[in-house]
Amino acid sequence: MKIFPILIATATLLYAQGSFAAIKCWKNSEGYRECGNMVPPEYAQKETRTLNNRGLTTEVRGRAKTREEILAERRRADEQRIKESESKKRLEEQASRDRVLLSTFLKGEEITAARDRKVAVFEGYLELSLVSIAKLKEKLEEEQGKIADLERSGQSVPETSMAQIRATRNQISVKEAFIHQKEAEKSKLIKKYDDDYKRFMELKARRR
Repeated sequence: MKIFPILIATATLLYAQGSFAAIKCWKNSEGYRECGNMVPPEYAQKETRTLNNRGLTTEVRGRAKTREEILAERRRADEQRIKESESKKRLEEQASRDRVLLSTFLKGEEITAARDRKVAVFEGYLELSLVSIAKLKEKLEEEQGKIADLERSGQSVPETSMAQIRATRNQISVKEAFIHQKEAEKSKLIKKYDDDYKRFMELKARRR
């Protein structure tokens, strides 16, 4: 019978397949592909591929990362953590503002009324400052007129008169700077209340 030779051949084939050592492939320093049972130490940090007995790739091991790449990854991870932390903080702050907004006002009209009251205070400051500037400018013109009269008559101008003019001009500059500051604060205030009104209405709509 021929059954024994067949069994022997099959067993031999199975043994050969079972004892097959995986082949490792890598690229040498010149960029050419090399293969063998073991990767040489000088190429151990490079990308390697493991092949089975049919020459098919069964595993790919990427090359080791450089120190610069590792540091860059850590930096990106740190930046991502910071970004997530800041995002969480903004959400918490927004939630806190929402609670205050809902506990302070019952209707949107109350927000606009509060805005208008505070704007009126700013308008009062601005009006007083404009009146004060107008008076200072009248004073300045009067002082400059006196100096002009002295110069036309050939008389010397006292230093006290010049000092007074400088002081008046400085007062006008200070008042004008105050007006610019209050105008900026008023604009910021209006925007805040308008944003609060919009947010309040959004929160109320969600609760319906």
